[in-house]
Amino acid sequence: MFLARLAEGRLLSYETRGEEHLGRGPLIICLDASPSMWETVAGHHASQAASAVDPTRETWAKAVTLVLLDHTANAVPPRQVTVVRFSVDIDSTHHFPAGRPPAPDEILALAGAWKAEGGTDYWPPLHNALTLIADARHHPRQDGAADVVFLTDGEHHGHTAWLKTFRARKAELGFRVFGVAIAGQPSPELTAISDTVHTIDDLTDPSDARALFRL
Repeated sequence: MFLARLAEGRLLSYETRGEEHLGRGPLIICLDASPSMWETVAGHHASQAASAVDPTRETWAKAVTLVLLDHTANAVPPRQVTVVRFSVDIDSTHHFPAGRPPAPDEILALAGAWKAEGGTDYWPPLHNALTLIADARHHPRQDGAADVVFLTDGEHHGHTAWLKTFRARKAELGFRVFGVAIAGQPSPELTAISDTVHTIDDLTDPSDARALFRL
């Protein structure tokens, strides 16, 4: 219900703290789908306390994603958007071509995608993002500066040997990463991969994402 109301534009938006300007190349949204995302923002289990007042972290992250999809669909020039759901690996990938609004079945497929198994590994979605951004360089309409929005509630589990490689490729490809900590404070790994990091307190309502990122 919360997600539906947001998608229909019925929720109020509030002033945010700070603004960032997105580029005009492809937008990749990395969406944490690990089991902890099924807890509410306040840390309760969804079966006990999830509501519009205290939605699950997954619901909040998907709501932010839908807002970003809605506004990039009307961007000038149009932007291609890819949503990568992940846990310890990539769970599902959802492509939204530039120049047209997302189709209802595409939105339903994303909104209905269930939680994945395992913990949280940042590298699979980031490696996928690097590939998508590099490939976009060969498409004239999507060769502007790319952006990655990384939505997660937890710390990276596993080694971080990939971090140096990621930073080097990020500098080479010239894109930015906007990290969003869905619950608590940003993890050291989220801070390390991001140009700017926001907490859920910066998004009083998920629809604030459009102002936060200046779409």
